[in-house]
Amino acid sequence: MYYNHNLRVNLKEWRNRLIKSSFDQFGNSNKYFFDKIKDNLALSTLLTTSRFVPNQETLNEVDGDNFERWSFDCEEEEAVFKYHLIIFQTAKPKYNANALLWEFSDGPKNMERVQQFVEAIVDPIVNYLGDKLDETSSVLYLLERYKLRSEWFFKQKLNDIFRSNSSNGENKLEEDLRLFLFDQGIEYPFSTPLSASGRADVVSMLHTEDPLVLEIKIIDKEKNYGAARIKGGFAQVVKYADDYHKNLGYLVIFNFDHAKIEFTGTEKDNTWPQRIKFRDKIFYLITIDLNLALSASKTGTIKKLTISSEELTSTVAEV
Repeated sequence: MYYNHNLRVNLKEWRNRLIKSSFDQFGNSNKYFFDKIKDNLALSTLLTTSRFVPNQETLNEVDGDNFERWSFDCEEEEAVFKYHLIIFQTAKPKYNANALLWEFSDGPKNMERVQQFVEAIVDPIVNYLGDKLDETSSVLYLLERYKLRSEWFFKQKLNDIFRSNSSNGENKLEEDLRLFLFDQGIEYPFSTPLSASGRADVVSMLHTEDPLVLEIKIIDKEKNYGAARIKGGFAQVVKYADDYHKNLGYLVIFNFDHAKIEFTGTEKDNTWPQRIKFRDKIFYLITIDLNLALSASKTGTIKKLTISSEELTSTVAEV
C-alpha cells in the first residue's frame, strides 16, 4: 500500500474527529488537527512551499468583518491561505481555544457553528491535500506497474536494449520509461529542459503548474556503474526539485547487477516505495531489478549493495 494512500485515509479520519468534537472542546481539537498536519512533512510541505503562502502582514489584517469577502483564484490558494491563517491564530501567546469560531459569531450556536467552521475552513484544506495525495499515488502506481512489467515480462528485452547500445543504453531505457508513461496517460513525458542544475531525465507535465521530476540511474558492474551513480543521481534529483520548486522527486534505478540494492535510514512503515525526507521534500527511491542470473538458491546468496540515507544526502552539496 502506498504511503500517500495511508495519509489520505488518516486525513479524512482526523477531519471526522474534529467535526464530532464538542463545542467546548472544539478549539483544542482544532489545534490537534492542525498540529498533525504541521508535523507531517508530506502534508505540511504542500502548504508551506506554495507560491501562495501569505505574509504575516496579510494574516494580521484578517478579521471577522472581512471573512466572507475573501476571494481566491484557485483551490490551492484558498487551502494555503486558510491553513496559514489557523496556524497564525493558534500561535498567538493569548490564544483562546474557542476563539477560532469568531468568524461565525453571528451564526447559529454550538454544534452548528462547529460544522460551519469545518466546512468553510477545514474542508478546503482537506480536499486540496487529498487531491494532491491522489496525484502522487497515481504516479507511484504507474511507476510500480512499470517496475513489475519490466521485471516480469521485459527483463530480457531491456537487457538486450541496454547491452546492444553501449554508448547510449541509458538513453534507450529512458525512452522505454517515457513511452510507458505516455501510454498510461502522462502527457508530454519527453521534455528534458535545462534547469540551473542541468537536464533532468524525465520532467513531464511542464505545461502545467505541477511538473513531475524524475532522474534515472543505472547500476551495472560490467560498466563500473556502482553506488556512486546512485548517490550522484540523488543529488541531481534534489537539485532539480529545488530548481522547479517541487516538494517531490523520483529516483529510478535500473539494476543489472546480481546484487540487491538496500537503502538504510529511510522512512519505515511497510509502504512502497522507500523514501527519504530531505530539505523539507520527499524523494522516492524505486529500484527495477533486471539481472538475468538464476535464483539465489542456484547461484548462492545474493549480494547486497547497501547505501545509507546519510550517504545519499551528504553528496548533495558535492554535485
